[in-house]
Amino acid sequence: MTVCARITAPGETRSSITTRGTMMRYSTPMPGHPLLAAALTASMLLSGGSADAAVTTAAAAATVTTAESAAAAKSRFGPFGYRGIKLGMRAEKARATGKIRRVSSRGTCSTWRFRTPPRASLGISKRLRAVAYIEAPRSARTPRGIGVGSTRKQMKQAYPKVRRSPSGVFYAPLPRNPKGDYIFVLSGGRINQMVMALDRQDCGN
Repeated sequence: MTVCARITAPGETRSSITTRGTMMRYSTPMPGHPLLAAALTASMLLSGGSADAAVTTAAAAATVTTAESAAAAKSRFGPFGYRGIKLGMRAEKARATGKIRRVSSRGTCSTWRFRTPPRASLGISKRLRAVAYIEAPRSARTPRGIGVGSTRKQMKQAYPKVRRSPSGVFYAPLPRNPKGDYIFVLSGGRINQMVMALDRQDCGN
């Protein structure tokens, strides 16, 4: 995947971000499983199932719920970073995690990709020597539930401070993180690209 972006300081006109390549798609866990487990346990007791069986069912459901929670946390995008790589992290520290590999050194920013799925891309500024942007894969969601496929209405409800640039790209301040913004590119009323980027960096063509 190749990411080409031009992102400028706040108040300036910013152009759109485009991606060329294929991103992996898989579903994220759905909420409500603890309630489902409780309902199944109650049903078993009422129908004559043993208490031990009910306890075993509840324990198994709790294990599944814990695994799903861990998966959801892994796919959470922002506001500080993604999968252990933080926005603004020093280049040396990001490389030392062993989670990313370089795919291109052209331009003012080198392009990197996560070694394991979902293979999100990110850019490291050669001037700042820090992670300048991270692009969300299709499976990722912000802590407020926004991601690729979310509608414009959902985006605005989740991020009331979102603003639209003259080029048509939407920017929302990262909650609790003054370093940058979420950047949303919409098509047909839905988000088709989501990026987290530093306010001041030099990645671009």
